[in-house]
Amino acid sequence: MTNAEYHANKALGSSLIKEVLINARKFKAMWDGDLKIEGKNLDVGSALHKIVLEPDEFDDEFAVAPQVNKRTKAGKEEFAKFTLENEGKIILTAEDFELVESMKEKLLKLPNMKKWLESGVAEKSFFCNIDGVDIKCRPDLLVKTKAGYIVIDLKTMSGEATADNFTKTSGNFLYHLQDAVYREVLRRNDIKVIDFIFAGVSKLDYSGADYFRHDITSLDLGKELMQKALFKFKWCLKHDEWSEGKFDFINGGFEKISTIVLPNYCWYQF
Repeated sequence: MTNAEYHANKALGSSLIKEVLINARKFKAMWDGDLKIEGKNLDVGSALHKIVLEPDEFDDEFAVAPQVNKRTKAGKEEFAKFTLENEGKIILTAEDFELVESMKEKLLKLPNMKKWLESGVAEKSFFCNIDGVDIKCRPDLLVKTKAGYIVIDLKTMSGEATADNFTKTSGNFLYHLQDAVYREVLRRNDIKVIDFIFAGVSKLDYSGADYFRHDITSLDLGKELMQKALFKFKWCLKHDEWSEGKFDFINGGFEKISTIVLPNYCWYQF
């Protein structure tokens, strides 16, 4: 299954499961295809995944723009020709491609990474049904060992590739929820996951890459969030109500008034 076919499937992936938990209205727009999240950071991340995990297919999906002077007639013509020849591909600037290459080299220096890339299966799709909801996952890399399988997930980091920074990033982007979703989908496909390792790589010149994993308490929280997200999704689907407000998981439905708690700094501000 191609990446495009995977994303076209209406089953919920971990990104959508995170989104329904945070903002059901935005989730609905993404699920219906009315909202597509795009941007330079996503393109760089996608390019890194492709060049590391499926290098033979990189040129089929990405192209590096020539460095031309678009103010001149010759420059405009050369760029127009390039755009026409690479229609449908994601266009990277030379600077972005240099960044992707740099991050790739950092990842390849990690212990076991080259061995895992050679022996593992990249971008394989899995599907299951959890509590009446169709769920999917597509591990970056699935490595078989005697004891079971290791999942490797590549993550780009805007800051340094340290445990402190990755902890904050994981909390902000709910990587522990992704971890729980992948493990459960794979378990239901008879794939015994013995470890889920994030390979975080920094975009900064002076920082490299490192491996990270969640502790058991973080995994428990991820499972709880997954259950809450599926409960909320089913309620929204049944009642056809999609809101960006706070959801009442005990009684069901969206709270009419959200009670807020001021951030800690406010108590010391003056």
